[in-house]
Amino acid sequence: MKRLVIFIIWSLTATLLAQSPVSEIGYSYNADTQSYSFMTKSEYSYDVSGNIQEEIISGYLNGAWTNQTRDVNSYANGKITETLRYNYSNNTWQQYEKTTYTQNGENLLTQILFQEWDGQSWINIRRSVYTYNTGILEHREQQNYTNGAWVNSVKEIFAHNGQQQQISLELYTWNSGQYQLSSRTLTTWNAQGNMEAEHIDISISGVWTAFQKLERSYDNNHRLEIYLESFYNSSSAEWTPNMRSINAYDNSTGDLLVINFENYVATGDPATSWVPSWKYEYSYNRTAVDQQQYLLRGFQLQNNYPNPFNPSTTVSFTLPEAANILVDVFNVKGERVAILADGQYTAGNYQRLFLAESLPSGTYFYRLKTTKATYIKKMLLLK
Repeated sequence: MKRLVIFIIWSLTATLLAQSPVSEIGYSYNADTQSYSFMTKSEYSYDVSGNIQEEIISGYLNGAWTNQTRDVNSYANGKITETLRYNYSNNTWQQYEKTTYTQNGENLLTQILFQEWDGQSWINIRRSVYTYNTGILEHREQQNYTNGAWVNSVKEIFAHNGQQQQISLELYTWNSGQYQLSSRTLTTWNAQGNMEAEHIDISISGVWTAFQKLERSYDNNHRLEIYLESFYNSSSAEWTPNMRSINAYDNSTGDLLVINFENYVATGDPATSWVPSWKYEYSYNRTAVDQQQYLLRGFQLQNNYPNPFNPSTTVSFTLPEAANILVDVFNVKGERVAILADGQYTAGNYQRLFLAESLPSGTYFYRLKTTKATYIKKMLLLK
């Protein structure tokens, strides 16, 4: 089952409290019994810095949870450098996949390398290479490793507006020795800087044809509330809903509690057209993460753009005075996945790019930390 990845933004005013889930339980819906049953479980552990150290994914089989995969992450200077993935077989964890992250001096991700274990050594499988223009992602190229050489596969070219919001993505596929334009994604934003919709067109004989639409709506706290996927019916010239997700939050803490997924069935009755499909529930341990609250004292951390995003987003912040700061990102397990800024900065407005293409599903947080205050905002990745 393809996991949806949602980015949920949480805006706070006076004090900020970040929490990282210790577990995520997935349920599948049985239409015959009209009930949910266990499907998957993810359990997270963290290091002393709050970085996700380990994730164990289990499946529910014959009335019991059974180990499936295990991810172990490594960090250097607060940045993720490697993820080792293990399969559970014959009552032991056996390594089978490695992901290596390379960043430049500006803390921008420049390459992700994927390898598999053949029993004796790590074998190259594919890699993604990132190119930037003044710190903004310009294009990403994916290559596959074939017969001892890197072979082009897919290239994405990004365009941004004056607010550094992504407004278009062109996807090219490698064919007969050259890249050919195959699809484009046009993105719109609301006045609060949240992504409203993505319109995906495909190229047929050089003509753009509407294909898919992804729409988001938000609650009064600018948190993602409903995500709607629709496909274009060329015969009727209408958009047909396909799937939606609905998020529920803890009003006192802002924590994401449940994501409910529903499929659309054309029954003719709007009240019965949406049918439950599966859901994810999140649990939190208030003693497992840093719960210290900081008062806001003039520094600002804005909503990221785009919101939600795929695969990159821009984090903006304002410094009213010179300060030694840290801007970093960590996932729902409390694991730091990137450092966007670190060191002494003068007063001014700043933007930093964050790439999340290789990250797993779940809630993520980005943080501006100074000697006077800490600001945290919460996001959830949805694809």
